[in-house]
Formats: sequence, C-alpha cells, structure tokens
Amino acid sequence: MSSLITKCKNLEIKNVIIPKIVADAKKKPKFLPIYYVSKNGHTGPLLVKTPKMTSSFGAGCYNKQENLAAGNKLKYGIQFRLSTIDKKLSKLKDFLEDLDRKVVETIADSPGWLELLKIRTKNKRTGEPMSRELLIDVLEQSYTPLVKHQANPIYDPTMNVKFDRDFRNGEYVTCVSAEGSYINLTDENIEELFCKGIDARTIIKVSHIWMVSGRFGITLKLINGKLYPPKIIIPMILSSSDEEEEDEEHQEYEDIPQEKNPGEKYSSSE
Repeated sequence: MSSLITKCKNLEIKNVIIPKIVADAKKKPKFLPIYYVSKNGHTGPLLVKTPKMTSSFGAGCYNKQENLAAGNKLKYGIQFRLSTIDKKLSKLKDFLEDLDRKVVETIADSPGWLELLKIRTKNKRTGEPMSRELLIDVLEQSYTPLVKHQANPIYDPTMNVKFDRDFRNGEYVTCVSAEGSYINLTDENIEELFCKGIDARTIIKVSHIWMVSGRFGITLKLINGKLYPPKIIIPMILSSSDEEEEDEEHQEYEDIPQEKNPGEKYSSSE
C-alpha cells in the first residue's frame, strides 16, 4: 500500500491519466476515475500523503438531521488550508491547480467528453466550430476548481475533501490520535473530533470526475488521517500587587497552550 502513496514533493502532473470517453457511447457514466503512474511504474488510484494541514471550520454535513431522520447515508466535507508558506502544501496547491487545467484542456480536445457534458461546440449564430480558447472558457464556467482562492489574498487558498461510510463495511475512514491510538468515528463524534482549528496529516485520494446538472469537477476523498487537537491559548490575568503605587497597575498575561496527546507513531507522519 505504501508504495502506491505519493508524497507532495513527488507529484508530477504528467503522470496523471484522465480517462477517455468514446463519442456516441450508449452507456453514459456518471463519474470517471482518475489514475496516476507512480515513480515505480505502477498505474492506479492517486493517493497523496499530505503534511500537517489546518481546517479553520472543521467538518460539516449538509442537512444532517434531515438525512438522519430519513435514514440516508451521511456525507461529510472538510476544508483544509493550503498554506503558501509550507513548501509541501504549496507544491500540493500547484499540482491541484495544474490538474484543474489538465482536466479542462483534456475535455476541450475530446469530442466524447464534450458530448457527455453536453457542451455546445459551435457558434450559435454562425454555426461554425468554436475556437479551442473559447471552448476552454466555456468549460471553465462549468468547472468547479479544486483550489479555492479567497477574495482577500492575505488568506490561504483552500481545498475541500469529502468522506463518508465505506460501502463495503459501513465504517468511516480510519483515523488515529496524535499519540497513535485508534479513533472510532461515529455520526455523533465526527464534528467534535474534526472541530474548528483541527490539524491533520492525511492520505487523500484524487478520486474521480463528477458531473451534475451541467457542472463537473474532481472529488478529493479522505482515506485516513492523524488528528491533532487545536492548541487553545488562554490569557491569564494576574491582579496588580498591593505593594505597588496606586497609580500603577501591573497586569501580566500568560499564554498557556493546552496541548493534548503528544507523541507520534503513524504511517502518515513525516
């Protein structure tokens, strides 16, 4: 398994394989997997080992209570910051942006893909074929990019990662604590464990291209993770000394980082 996992620093966009679609195919797939050629020549799913990342908002589930009441499968999402200061995360950001471009350009050159996505390829007024540049512009309007840039550039760009129960065994992804102990994820504790400010080292799968209602994009799936509780800084205010002059007040502030679960022993650590 470890030989199939690629570190951020080793990611190469040229090794990504976008599936081909045959025009006029009778069976129209709803999604198509993305493959990767690893450095040892193996072709398979693209699994990426990430360094520690921060999630500002933690995990969430759309319409959780309604889906629970209806007995539907819950699907969670979590947004991670791609810090441009961290070289490994910056490399991951650049790779994902290259992947965005590769998908759009591959589809622009594929009649099968264009037919599948129902993209108009001819000028409505003249009936002439669109130029490649115009076709790419049209596709970009329907594409949901992997990397989301914030309106204010002082904030880090982000990526969204999905996870849910495995259809084979009904369990959520495998996660461990900072000290390496197994964490049993349930619908009741997921949002508590994947809380605001959580740090995590993960293995993420660049899964497949999805297509819904005229839009398309790539799904990133969480395979496993090592969770580090957020450090909470608590200011402690000390009262001024009675021995000081009345017109002088001395307040001391002591930051106390509340660290839990120190230690390390997990395969995704670096």
